[in-house]
Amino acid sequence: MKVKTSPFRLVCHVGCAKTGTSSIQKSLNNIQSEIKTLGFWYLGLTLEYSPVLLYDWQTTDLKHAAFIEMEQAEITNQLSNVLKESITIIQSHNCHTAIWSNESFFHQPEMITPVLQNLISIGINVQIIVYVRNHESWIMSAYYQWGIKHKIYSGDILPFSEYFKKYPVNFRQYLELWFKFFPKNISVFNFDAVTDVVKDFFARIKLEINIDSVRVNEKLSLEELLFRALFNRQSEEPILPSVFDKLFPVDRIDLNLMPEYWISNLLEINQKETGSMYMEDLDFVNNVLKSQHQPILEKSSIQPKSVELNHSKMIGILLQTVIHQAREIEKISKYVNYSDSEEQFANSIDEYRDGYFMGWVLDKYNPLNKVIIALHCTNGFIGTGVADQFRQDLLDAKIGNGSCAFKIKVDSEFEDFGDEITIHLIDYNKKFYIKTSSIKWVS
Repeated sequence: MKVKTSPFRLVCHVGCAKTGTSSIQKSLNNIQSEIKTLGFWYLGLTLEYSPVLLYDWQTTDLKHAAFIEMEQAEITNQLSNVLKESITIIQSHNCHTAIWSNESFFHQPEMITPVLQNLISIGINVQIIVYVRNHESWIMSAYYQWGIKHKIYSGDILPFSEYFKKYPVNFRQYLELWFKFFPKNISVFNFDAVTDVVKDFFARIKLEINIDSVRVNEKLSLEELLFRALFNRQSEEPILPSVFDKLFPVDRIDLNLMPEYWISNLLEINQKETGSMYMEDLDFVNNVLKSQHQPILEKSSIQPKSVELNHSKMIGILLQTVIHQAREIEKISKYVNYSDSEEQFANSIDEYRDGYFMGWVLDKYNPLNKVIIALHCTNGFIGTGVADQFRQDLLDAKIGNGSCAFKIKVDSEFEDFGDEITIHLIDYNKKFYIKTSSIKWVS
């Protein structure tokens, strides 16, 4: 790969989590086209917005478990393949900076260190950005997120005091590794000292654009926190927030549970114990911030939370939930009569015209579902898209509501697509094979 004289820059935003990372990512995602005109290219969390898509883990649905489970050598190889090819293409689009944001890397720097070091060795300017925040507010936010909302452990919901012991806050352990690997490339900033982390991040990377910041993962109300905690305690295994969002198994609700008493015990705080466990780490982080000419993190204490549930609001939530579930059941009931032998999906690639493949994919069980697809041919990857475009001919043919068509641009130049093109339904891990001889080719 040839690198231009002016060094290309890769901004690698690695968190840490609970410091506005989702807001930064959502904001960048919303303005991808705008920032490209300014010379910036957003790569996403798992390089899903890279101009080069080579692997199944490069998806917008965050299904990257296979990536994490790979051997380190293969992780490095695959990341290198994507990033090096992408940088060349990005430069050809007159962009000078790529942005990669994934907070999970803060706690596992060894996963991407080899590929970043390799990029530095060939002249890429790698800029690593980390935000840290007050230990008390971080651990409480982390408990709400991973102790209750997204339960990451087995068994019943842990009270805050037990969760804190099992998953103590430790910025130092990972900051030391990042500074060891990249002493000249890393910058650490105080999240608590900024009013708007999205605008602060843009200023740090010299991205000059006026936007309204997007706030994601806002703090849950006490009522919703209780509702999710009650739901997640029913699962012996770790459980994703999406499960709560879709299902409400009322047959497992403990009707004798006193909500205010139970949630109060979960949030019980031993201020002396929590404070003593992170003081050394706090001192280390403050020394780092001082060296970076940043204001230090304040020493404070977690204040006991007053537990006053709004019962009228809880009733309102429950009534809305019942109504929502009733509507979902009604939708499902329309499609339960499909026989086991009948395929769930119907699909077609109709034609290839002016560098685009056009066709449609219909989920017969849920015709309103917008299916995310990727096209591959015998000779390589073609492109990705969503089957959500309206075509009158599909409506006339009673294929769903007509809004299941796709138009996918061919991202690479092919002399020949080979004998077969594959439609890969990303969310369902299903593939359909279509002979190229059945496709209409329009020059």
